[in-house]
Amino acid sequence: MNDRQILWGLSDGASVLALAGFFWFGLSFGIITYKWAWWAWGFAMALQFGVCGSILRAAMRLRRRSKFTPSDLRRGDQRQREETRRILRAFAWLSLVQTVLIGLAVWWCLRSGAKEMIWPFIGLIVSAHFAPLARIFHVRTYYITALAGSVISLFALIRLTDIRDFLWFGGAMAAVMWLSAWYILRNADQITARAMQEKWVV
Repeated sequence: MNDRQILWGLSDGASVLALAGFFWFGLSFGIITYKWAWWAWGFAMALQFGVCGSILRAAMRLRRRSKFTPSDLRRGDQRQREETRRILRAFAWLSLVQTVLIGLAVWWCLRSGAKEMIWPFIGLIVSAHFAPLARIFHVRTYYITALAGSVISLFALIRLTDIRDFLWFGGAMAAVMWLSAWYILRNADQITARAMQEKWVV
């Protein structure tokens, strides 16, 4: 991995976090405020699109600054290509495991008549998957994302009983995702420099 590729990967990671935050915010505040006054829903939507849009714009600027393109992978040496293949293989397996676990969690919740637990379980699985991502991509911030999201989701599994609890759960998850993305974009150069000094073994 070279510094340009790492910066490019960080821009992708921040974009995914921005969209994840958009999802969690919309799932809670977007739905709930729709049942309130029109101005409350409008304010929530403006905040949701504004925060997500600003992060995506910053991620796009980082991507352009990296000056890296996927075609650069084909021009790398044998070691770089093999390294990239191992990383992509590990990422693919992790994504598959996450998908299977979410499917099993949803099936169990529906079978047990515990529909209110579906979203906290999904939040727990999605949050936990950032821990191995931190090792794969050498982004230590993902460990914090995994820990914070997991704690919030576990607390929701215990406390989620009505719509007001769902409001704080979705809002907290959105905050974790957006703050993680913001931190990565603000500290992309430092994260890249540290990652370049580490051994890339997947």
